[in-house]
Amino acid sequence: METDYQIARHRIIVIQSLCTPYKETGYELFHDILQYKNFYRNDSFAEFYSVNSRNDFLQKINEILNSVNKGETITLHFETHGEEKGVVLNSKEIVSWEDFDNAVRPINEKISNLLIVVMAMCKGGALLSHIDPERRCPYLAFVGSFKNVLEDEVRESFTAFYSDYFSPLDIHKSMIALNRYYTSAHKKSPFGCFSAEFIFDKTFDTDRDSKYFHSLIELNCSRKYGDCSNEHLEIVKKEVKGLFDFAKQKRDYFLFRDVYKE
Repeated sequence: METDYQIARHRIIVIQSLCTPYKETGYELFHDILQYKNFYRNDSFAEFYSVNSRNDFLQKINEILNSVNKGETITLHFETHGEEKGVVLNSKEIVSWEDFDNAVRPINEKISNLLIVVMAMCKGGALLSHIDPERRCPYLAFVGSFKNVLEDEVRESFTAFYSDYFSPLDIHKSMIALNRYYTSAHKKSPFGCFSAEFIFDKTFDTDRDSKYFHSLIELNCSRKYGDCSNEHLEIVKKEVKGLFDFAKQKRDYFLFRDVYKE
């Protein structure tokens, strides 16, 4: 990880794990749009890989890590199935969100927190349910949906997204293009873009959702003491707040701010 990272090349990498009867939407995206990126800009390149099993999936990400050269940015685009617990592969195996983060984090570290992750799948937004504040963030930002999505809308919405996407600097206008697709279809976009900073701050904000925080206290109190007496609730509340405060102390490290000063 370098403090002075000079960008020279942008890689958009599609990893697909789909089979019949499902359309190969990842391959279609690569074939129709992405493979031509280098014709428009000589610093932008696209790659496509199809994997089947959990082992294939993790091995391919590791191969990408080993292939990263100095001065590159990476956009990882995943075309798979998804659920609340993680990425669902063609083999029916699940890669948990924790394992997913642990797999892509080394890439983000190697390219100085410039990794964009695109989850073109159902429930890909659930990726934000896992966070480890004691380690570096696994990506700069990710795109995902909290709902189920149809094949056709995945294909059409990400065709719009990538129409003018060449590097992480284009993420804002590409999200506008994606949302415009849904607006034209008189639908509300299920996809959002979430930065690691946003996820960290919302996760450890005890004032964000008082009902959720109180339910978290009650759950932990019940597990620890077998009851939710006022005395025990206060003890657990202090313990949980202490954990949140400890996590907040790791914010700069998590977001690479100890390396890259704003």
